[in-house]
Amino acid sequence: MTKRPLKSSMLVWLLVLSLTLALPAQQSISLVGCGSVIPAPLYDAWGEAYTSHNPGVQVKYLPLGSGEGINQITAGSADFAASEIPISEQELKESGKTIHQVPLFLTAVVPIYNVPGVSKRLRFSGKILADIFAGEMKYWDHPDLVKLNPGAQLPHLAITAVHREPAKGTTYLFTDFLSKSSPAFRAKIGTDASPNWHSGVEAQGGSNLVKIVSNTAGAIGYAELNTAKKGTAGIGLVQNASGMFVEASPESAAAACPKNPKGDLRASLTNMPGENVYPITGFSWMFVSGEAMTSSRAQALRGFLKFVFTDGQSMLADRGHLPLPPRIITSVQSTLKL
Repeated sequence: MTKRPLKSSMLVWLLVLSLTLALPAQQSISLVGCGSVIPAPLYDAWGEAYTSHNPGVQVKYLPLGSGEGINQITAGSADFAASEIPISEQELKESGKTIHQVPLFLTAVVPIYNVPGVSKRLRFSGKILADIFAGEMKYWDHPDLVKLNPGAQLPHLAITAVHREPAKGTTYLFTDFLSKSSPAFRAKIGTDASPNWHSGVEAQGGSNLVKIVSNTAGAIGYAELNTAKKGTAGIGLVQNASGMFVEASPESAAAACPKNPKGDLRASLTNMPGENVYPITGFSWMFVSGEAMTSSRAQALRGFLKFVFTDGQSMLADRGHLPLPPRIITSVQSTLKL
């Protein structure tokens, strides 16, 4: 992962300074987070709601991307960060910092497609998606796709695979699932937020990817469920480890979570066993700094976290996010000592 701490760190700390200078003397705590674009509106809503009851604390979130969120929290330039990519052991070791990594909500990544004349909802296996995004499957009427979708009348139309720009959490989750589904994909591309795609079209931003697929006959892409629903492209069913074709939903995503969570919660949730499990599920992470905070700053951050993992959870569904099961919330609260 490319590190770019200098430029963005300056941006983060200039924001902290501007917020602090804008506050009256008795309002001096400004918490700044950054990272994944997906939860940005949620963090904005949380910050506004928390500040309304705690006017001595302001919360600002910068949607710089999952990779940059990791850069900033490991560089010590943010109070918290968000990402669909867990921080690796090597990154933690190199940072030399204490960073708590806890799930924030669930993310489901779905295949989206535009195949003219096909009204039946298409089904995909992990291997077929891997073959498509590795550039091995070229046309929509490929025998493997036809066999998986009887009666769909798939046309002889070239497939255009659309993928995200580098350092994106949706790509990390998607390639993690494809790597588990296809040894050939794992060897050629692998699990990576910034893979070396050998073919396809790059889209800047999830909403733009959905727009490109929606407007391009023969296109296929992948997007976070809430983002995908905002477009007109079809959303596919995906075969899970039990052989069932499952629709992404709060229930099927929650079914991927560990039954008895404890200790390290950085587990991969892709391709988990169970008939009702949606297989391209992952945690959207919150990274919390445990370093170099004054007692008042630490208290402000702890107060915000307590709000996020109690009353703030009621704000998830209204913004299209998939909530964590209660057992995971309890584990998070214990980890953060809230």
